Amino acid sequence: MNCEFCSVTIFNGSRYRKRPVEKVLDELQSIPQKMVFFVDDNIIGYGKDDEERAISLFKGMVERGIKKDWFCQASMNFANNEEVLEYAAESGCRMVFLGLEAENKDALEKVNKRMNLKIGVDAYEETFRHINRHGIAVLGAFIYGMDGDTLEKLHQRTDFILKSSIDVMQVTFLTPLPGTKTFSKLRDAGRLFYTDFPSDWVHYDMSEVTFNPLSMSREELTKAMQESVLQLYDPWTMRRKFMKTWRATRSMKTAIWAYTSNKNYCNVAFGRVRPV
Repeated sequence: MNCEFCSVTIFNGSRYRKRPVEKVLDELQSIPQKMVFFVDDNIIGYGKDDEERAISLFKGMVERGIKKDWFCQASMNFANNEEVLEYAAESGCRMVFLGLEAENKDALEKVNKRMNLKIGVDAYEETFRHINRHGIAVLGAFIYGMDGDTLEKLHQRTDFILKSSIDVMQVTFLTPLPGTKTFSKLRDAGRLFYTDFPSDWVHYDMSEVTFNPLSMSREELTKAMQESVLQLYDPWTMRRKFMKTWRATRSMKTAIWAYTSNKNYCNVAFGRVRPV
């Protein structure tokens, strides 16, 4: 969908390329591991044909007796088709990564997040609950530091994540990756802090502020992220999210997946969100 900060279309092109379902199933049968991550950025694509292909894949896993617990990435339209959710769950889907980015329309417009705008931020909660009802956890990814963000809006974003039905929480700084519209815009405006490439690419790992924000200082944005991390990955918060996931999905296995994922993000966040 060509979001301004996303490097996927720059590196991979804008065409959705599809491997034959039978070959994917053959490969799944050859993998001895019981846990699988589908690395597609959107496993169900953007049209009816793509949804039917995803359903064929999930059905094929069931029909072949492929016993895997799996995790995928998708857009918000993952919850639009009941058959997609039913067969995803039956074939072993435990968690889906959704690039939510923000809970307010203005921020989404700034980065051209069209799918989320189309579905609407008011529909977020029902989308999460719908996915949960099929025994699948929601990993919600959020970005801090978009041009529409203020300190107040960042605090509101953290509150939204805490109060929402999201099971697993990911927060990163807006990062201008090479080739993206965001990189070009910030470079042309002279807002990048690090421009000695390739050596300075080490800073572009989403855990450091690499540009001059519009509505706050670099130090204020870093502090806002540190405060968010402390709240989101507080042990009590993670236990509460675990119980919420267990109730909503009625699956202990899914709840454990979600809790373990939050623990992993906690370890990464406390190890890599650096002061300036």
